[in-house]
Amino acid sequence: MPRVKSELEQAGFRSKADRPFACGALYALLANPIYIGEIRHKDARHPGLHEAIVDRPLWDEVQLHLAANLTARRFRPGKVEVSPLAGKLFDTDGDRLTPSHAAKGGRRYRYYVSHRLVTGSVEHSGQGWRLPAGTIERCVADAAGAMLADGTAVVAAAREAGIAAGRLPAVLAAAATLRQRLREETNGLADAVERVTVGEDGLSLAVPLSPLVPVGTAVADPAALMLIRRIPMTVRRRGVEMRLVIEGGAPTAKVDPVLVKAIARGIGWFQELAGGTSATITAIALREGVSGSHIAHHLPLAFLAPDIIAAILTSRQPVDLTADALFKRIDLPIDWQEQKALLGFG
Repeated sequence: MPRVKSELEQAGFRSKADRPFACGALYALLANPIYIGEIRHKDARHPGLHEAIVDRPLWDEVQLHLAANLTARRFRPGKVEVSPLAGKLFDTDGDRLTPSHAAKGGRRYRYYVSHRLVTGSVEHSGQGWRLPAGTIERCVADAAGAMLADGTAVVAAAREAGIAAGRLPAVLAAAATLRQRLREETNGLADAVERVTVGEDGLSLAVPLSPLVPVGTAVADPAALMLIRRIPMTVRRRGVEMRLVIEGGAPTAKVDPVLVKAIARGIGWFQELAGGTSATITAIALREGVSGSHIAHHLPLAFLAPDIIAAILTSRQPVDLTADALFKRIDLPIDWQEQKALLGFG
């Protein structure tokens, strides 16, 4: 199908919206029985009054190819998403946060949700948590990595547990290896973290050191092999989600593709109007298949301060700044300093 799509593009074929055909649209077109003189209504096919323009054997052969390809794609093994904090994440009331997910636009979004919200008992237990999985996992991984990088604390805990001095270099080397795993993959959290407690003002993190101790090492006090730290944090709501802001830490949000796309469109459409490529907003709206107000909402984004755009491209914007929120600020000032104040930049 990608080869068919490529040939159509080279030949100049376009859809009704004046865009290249997508593979999904081509599947629908090639499966239409109108080519063999039939009409499809829902799941049934009926004889039509028009003449066939494709021989039935050829059409049947094409359908076999399409069905085989769809079957192969449907059963293609996909990447299994894991939730490394499953069974390790709790709130200050001791309620466990369990992995959950939602699907939108063909994409899958993972969350950790308070157990009381899942069971519907929130009215008896107070406000629950619904944390984006990638955000909390990255926060915990960064915090655990920083704790493992604190050689003084690791050595102090090992000596308190009664581990001989000759074994300490091996413990520090194992800590460095685990820290590297946390930088490369969040799945390392399953080995690096014993328990995480999330509260309104921060995280409490317990990192076990016992897995870092070489086999056969004498340990007088195993309970001492646990690093516990509190990481200050603020929580902000963004829609139905809660976003975490770790004090002094790296940004916890990924680049917002919807926001970036909105800014790119606003700049592009404004340049078309200013350069004369498009005469009016209506002309752009007709071409894009959207309303004129949709175009008008995007145009002010062409006047955002360059450092605001740079912050958005590197996910350093305020966590509650979304494309929808930006569209609603119809009084966006031209002055860049006033923009920063209005949009919540420092």
